[in-house]
Amino acid sequence: YFITQKIMLDRTLAPPVQPLARVALPAAEVLNLPSGARLHVLANDAQPVVRLQAVFRAGKLAENRPGLASLTARMLLEGTTTRTARQIADEVAFYGASLDCDAGFDRSTLTLYCLTRHLPTLLPLVIDVLTNPAFPMAELEQLKTRTIQNVRVERQKTSYLATERFNELLFGDD
Repeated sequence: YFITQKIMLDRTLAPPVQPLARVALPAAEVLNLPSGARLHVLANDAQPVVRLQAVFRAGKLAENRPGLASLTARMLLEGTTTRTARQIADEVAFYGASLDCDAGFDRSTLTLYCLTRHLPTLLPLVIDVLTNPAFPMAELEQLKTRTIQNVRVERQKTSYLATERFNELLFGDD
């Protein structure tokens, strides 16, 4: 039989603070592309995974109608002039990758996560999504309907209402 002692922690006492060990972050290599875009490369050979992220000055600050930036970002994955939304999703899933578009306050991003060996295969897909969006009307209508339903549900939640009020107080009504 094992005899165990119960040790009670005194949660009123903070644990001792230890100084941080030296943190050494790798420096990113920054290249200026002929298009004027900057490419930041941060190599990490520990994992055979790549995160490719295209970042654009856009987002809520640039929109002329509320919700337009978010809706546009979400529509990028709904089809191109050469691929349907299903084809995009199937190709990404086939390689075990992740492709996401998002609009923030002052930027919009398209992010691809994949194994390094699949990047040459998936890069044409990313380029297609960025340069040939189709914005199909049927998908837009479905997305608008889903978004309206989601907003109705979110407006019932305290956390959503608190965030909305905080943003109003911080940034104003617009």
